[in-house]
Amino acid sequence: MTTYTYRHRQVGLIFGITAIMILVLGLALLPTISPRAQQYSWAIIGVPMAIVFITLLLFSVLEISIDSQRLCWQFLPGVVKKSVLLADILEAKPTRSSFIYGWGIHYTNRGWLYNVSGFGAVHIRMRNGKQFMLGSDEPVALAEAINRSRSSLPLA
Repeated sequence: MTTYTYRHRQVGLIFGITAIMILVLGLALLPTISPRAQQYSWAIIGVPMAIVFITLLLFSVLEISIDSQRLCWQFLPGVVKKSVLLADILEAKPTRSSFIYGWGIHYTNRGWLYNVSGFGAVHIRMRNGKQFMLGSDEPVALAEAINRSRSSLPLA
């Protein structure tokens, strides 16, 4: 069993609400399709609606955890999983992402951003020069947990 020094799940309510709104909108549009096109209504409305709905659900919860060796993050239910060794992290600082970056997974001028809601984030710089940001509703606590876990590693 893995022991975590930090573990937090952030739920992106906007993603969830948007998914529900898309479902309701799609169902509301079904009666407006012309009788000739009704046999294809599943393709006209159902398929795009299902793709957007599933995508929103897959990226609505971000879990970040730290164990004795790794910083891990995943969009639940685990379709996208990433991790880095704590020993490879040079620095972790709380920051804010821009509304331009949006939510989900995006490449920014500060590396990849993984985010489900809000603009709080932790900017992480790696020893190899790479950088990325993890969105969080508790960026100060996350940055402190990363830095505390890094400092408790045995010296190589």
